[in-house]
Amino acid sequence: RRRSDGSAAAAMDPAVAVGVAVLLVAGYAIGSLPLSPLIGRRAGVDVYRDGERNPGASNVWRLAGPRAGLAASLADLAKGVAAGAIGWLVLGFGGAWAAGAAAIVGAAWPALGRLPGGRGVQARPPLIGG
Repeated sequence: RRRSDGSAAAAMDPAVAVGVAVLLVAGYAIGSLPLSPLIGRRAGVDVYRDGERNPGASNVWRLAGPRAGLAASLADLAKGVAAGAIGWLVLGFGGAWAAGAAAIVGAAWPALGRLPGGRGVQARPPLIGG
């Protein structure tokens, strides 16, 4: 497309823009789910109070052992996979990147209450592998 001044401009279809916005919100919400702390709590530890006080899978592993740590790691990895898969289904490769990146942000800076986030490490592999 060309602008009225003759310069080239990349115009975005409004439906695509809405789709990207929805994927960013959905990916962020998925990434914000505190799955590792829930698994840690089920194993009898409070990752916000004990260990390095980080809600990530590595702290669950150290405090609750390899079984709970592996479960937490897989749950956190699944958040990135789920966000990327939803993005892929909605808008293809670009949607997978948008939703996956938003999941990493949600894992690191969750919206749920005043709880601290992790480092987003387990949400990254699906995005890097894409």
